[in-house]
Amino acid sequence: MRKHLNSASNSPARSLKKFGIIVLLESLMLLAGPQTAIAQTAPSAPAATVETPAPPVAPTLPIVASPTPVNAPSFKAGSIFWQDRIKARASERWALIASKNYEESYAYLSEASRAFTGFSLYQSQLLSNNYVSGAVEAVECDDSFCTASIMANVNHRIPKMGTRLIIVPLRETWIVEKGDAWLLRR
Repeated sequence: MRKHLNSASNSPARSLKKFGIIVLLESLMLLAGPQTAIAQTAPSAPAATVETPAPPVAPTLPIVASPTPVNAPSFKAGSIFWQDRIKARASERWALIASKNYEESYAYLSEASRAFTGFSLYQSQLLSNNYVSGAVEAVECDDSFCTASIMANVNHRIPKMGTRLIIVPLRETWIVEKGDAWLLRR
């Protein structure tokens, strides 16, 4: 009786079923984009490993206007280079916000900030605040990050009076990672 069960498990129908499962698994692995896929030529042939190239990855963020410094010094508290770099990047970002170019200004956020704050949320927050412009007043650096003091001009709507331009002081936190300065959203 036991021998009969073993012979039934090796029947051609059973082998084709196993082959179909292998083909299904290969299809799923290719959809997921792995570096290697298993190819099988026939149900009785042993599996062989075939290298497949990784699918091309499309850029998801716009290119930032300012070039990344090639020979940037390491980050140190009080570094004039990084204070100037952050002041320039913050000014560029506020110019993009003033021109309502939110996609490019989103690219100035750090990787962690972009992972936490989606573009639609970022854009809706900026639109709800009605920013007109922003000017970087000063940049101060500590051991791990820098703080930029911003004076932002905001169109504020006052009921029964209309819109008034007010100046709002802001503090932005910038970090240095991957060779450049990035805004850290809180």
